[in-house]
Amino acid sequence: MSNKYHSIHSQQGNAMLAVLMVFLVLSVLGAAVLSMAGLEAKMAINDTRTEQARQAADAGVQVARDIVMNNLIAGLSIPAIPQIRLSPVSSATVSVNPPDSKGIVTITSEGKITGANGQILALKTARAEMLVNSLPNYPVITDRLKAMGKYYMAIDWDWTWPINMAPYYVPQGKVNVVDEDGHPARVAKNDWDNDITETEKDQLFYPIDDLLSDLLNLPEKIFHSEDFLGKYIPVNNPNLPGFGPEELQRYREIALSNPDEWQYIDASDSRILTRVSGTTYKLIVDQVEKANLFIDWDKDIAFDNVPDDFRVIVDFTTITHNTGPDWISWEWLRRTIATLQNTAGTWFNRLSNEYDHIVIASPASLEVGYDSTVFEMANPDMGIFLLSMHDVDLTVDPKYFNGISRFMPEGEVVNREVSLYSLAGDNINITSTPRDITYKGVMHAGKSITMKIDYYDDVKITSMNKIVNIVQQPSIINQFHEPWAYIGVGPIVSYQYIN
Repeated sequence: MSNKYHSIHSQQGNAMLAVLMVFLVLSVLGAAVLSMAGLEAKMAINDTRTEQARQAADAGVQVARDIVMNNLIAGLSIPAIPQIRLSPVSSATVSVNPPDSKGIVTITSEGKITGANGQILALKTARAEMLVNSLPNYPVITDRLKAMGKYYMAIDWDWTWPINMAPYYVPQGKVNVVDEDGHPARVAKNDWDNDITETEKDQLFYPIDDLLSDLLNLPEKIFHSEDFLGKYIPVNNPNLPGFGPEELQRYREIALSNPDEWQYIDASDSRILTRVSGTTYKLIVDQVEKANLFIDWDKDIAFDNVPDDFRVIVDFTTITHNTGPDWISWEWLRRTIATLQNTAGTWFNRLSNEYDHIVIASPASLEVGYDSTVFEMANPDMGIFLLSMHDVDLTVDPKYFNGISRFMPEGEVVNREVSLYSLAGDNINITSTPRDITYKGVMHAGKSITMKIDYYDDVKITSMNKIVNIVQQPSIINQFHEPWAYIGVGPIVSYQYIN
């Protein structure tokens, strides 16, 4: 009996011990769970603070970027940036290194989160490299540069017997690249483009009768772009701009997602684009309803697969095609433009009353005809942004577009002005017809820029010196309502967190 009692008692003791062990394990697990929960809460708080510090560092970079761009564009040195207070608990301390030899500005921003007593709770540092060679204080950037006008023949006479003649070619007209005060501005290029076709040679040099040519013993017809450059400051080995699929994709996305500000147009939209031939289309300007246009091939096709010969003709002169009298007076022209300005629902009416800029971005090459008289009378402060993955061909007052401002009053000289920001992945070709014309803004091309002074229809050439001025005017970018990096201004080329 006692053995039985002892056995039961022993079992009760073992059970008690087991229960105690279970309670001990549960207590340890409970403590671990509580500790883990507390640790996770602390980790969550630390992660939140670290994220806040990262956001503060990013904000510091953006503030510094704006300060750097605004000062460099204004021609000022980069100032010291004071501590940026973002909220009662977050701030950013920023340092900026000036541009290096490659045009890179380095911005270092330390984001900081502090407690109620000023103790540092979290730090995060961001470092960004920004390319400033593309700022508008370089009004011309290209790989190859060509300037073309017209050569005429001059002769030095030696009147002693026997009479000798020394003929030579003189460049007619000049292209000046200057700042807003008329001082030489920077032209960034790698090389001159002195290649000319036979057609260009005929346009460059006056045709002379063969007999007279033999008599005069004319020099060889040699073309030098430098002959037609007046004021400018040469800059070699520039960082060439790019405008390709990656940049275009941002425009496609913003045009599709923001129809209130952008008008998205693709090649299948016959209401707005008329097929001329093959892959060449013409924009119907009266169907344009927005100031920002993205002209696409197809939103579902990658830009690398868009035909290379996709071309869009944009005729900004059709609004003044002469349907009136054969003889045109300025008074008739002013009345005609006033009528167009007051014709509701037309593009010209919107140009006069709604637009402060025009943006055309496209994977297509853009062939643009621009009537300077019309734009100056309708909206003299208009800025035009022409952005193409391939070529931008701009002709001011083109005869083949029936531009009305080629018909100048006898003896009257008007200095035309165009506010232009042109960015091309490949080439920019600009033909200027007016006697004096000023382009205010920027011309950046990945391959070549050709400035052609249009003498080709003028007869009394030697009595007319045409002048083309490219004026550095950084303020044009203020008319661009999207982030400036979209037009290649101050892009971030490297970004990293260093702690």
